[in-house]
Amino acid sequence: MTIWRFADNIKIKIGETPRKEMTTVYPNLLGQKAYYHLTDAQMGKIIGVSRTTYGQKLRHGKFWPDECRAFCKYFNKSFAYLFATEAEILVEYTS
Repeated sequence: MTIWRFADNIKIKIGETPRKEMTTVYPNLLGQKAYYHLTDAQMGKIIGVSRTTYGQKLRHGKFWPDECRAFCKYFNKSFAYLFATEAEILVEYTS
């Protein structure tokens, strides 16, 4: 028997981790980007890097602490909120 959970349009089997292509490293950070209609170039400018460097950092989930602080200050959100991973959000959502 397969049991499915639905959260934010993500469908996974219970006990199975989502495939890499299905996951977003920091969905709340991307949500803030969309809410404020920011481009990748503008997001890079917030942390002082180029558009391509921002994209690489986002894909790999590797931001320096000062870059994280810059995003937190810009969006006026906590680190825990902006940089929560999809897995953390799923656990919170299903608990």
